[in-house]
Amino acid sequence: MQINSIMAVQSISRHSSHKKNLDFTDDVIVIDDDEDDRHIMGHMIQDIDARQNVRFFSDSDTFLNHMQAQELLWNENRQLGLPKLILLDMQMPLKDGVQTIAAIRSDTHWRDVPVVIVTGINNDQKIAQAYEWDANAFLSKPFIRSDLAEIMFHEFNYTSTLI
Repeated sequence: MQINSIMAVQSISRHSSHKKNLDFTDDVIVIDDDEDDRHIMGHMIQDIDARQNVRFFSDSDTFLNHMQAQELLWNENRQLGLPKLILLDMQMPLKDGVQTIAAIRSDTHWRDVPVVIVTGINNDQKIAQAYEWDANAFLSKPFIRSDLAEIMFHEFNYTSTLI
């Protein structure tokens, strides 16, 4: 199953109403075990909008530890913003994308952060699982800049001059 970018944008809008009460930063988080893919996605994001801070995680466990550290700071009443978007590789060692999105959606602070599954595998069962856990969109690797730009355009309410 390959979902085109228009379907991805339609599915990402499911959480738009929840985001009104959240404090978002200009961060986009990329979680991917492949260094080249992280590098390419980071350049695409910066090319689409240089204002975005891209934070990279090479595996799900490192990211989930980051989430837990954020929770400790929130519990100390520190004001921290959430990322605007998470790009999550589906197939990684340790925990895969489905396990990671399940952890994100079960967290009270992070559950409404948009998550886009990015993967080179076309396993219908895994993709269906990701949507069951409320992935907002799916991008199949390799994807082109305009696919990512369309999602960012929709999610961040950009003007058309940025695409």
